[in-house]
Amino acid sequence: MDCNSVRSLLESYILGMLDKDDDEAVAGHLERCLPCTRRMIEAQRCARKMDDILRQTLGKTARAPDSLRSNLKVCIKCIEEPGNFTCPRLARLYMHLAPPLPSRV
Repeated sequence: MDCNSVRSLLESYILGMLDKDDDEAVAGHLERCLPCTRRMIEAQRCARKMDDILRQTLGKTARAPDSLRSNLKVCIKCIEEPGNFTCPRLARLYMHLAPPLPSRV
């Protein structure tokens, strides 16, 4: 896996939202690549800061409900693999945006 691929997956990697193969590929790359590891550490810092701000603002531990987290995982998978219509909402959106098929005579 190259640096550009890893960078595009870092947020999902940090949130634990990658499938096993991608998670292992990103982890392997991070073991060998100092610039990507630095980028991941900075992204983790930002995520912790965001969590702290949310907790202070809400006055309690802020965590998205499991159902929302599950739905987001599906949405991210659909975005990363647009040909795989896992989410019916996204499939409807693509069908709406797709050009009409030519009519057969």
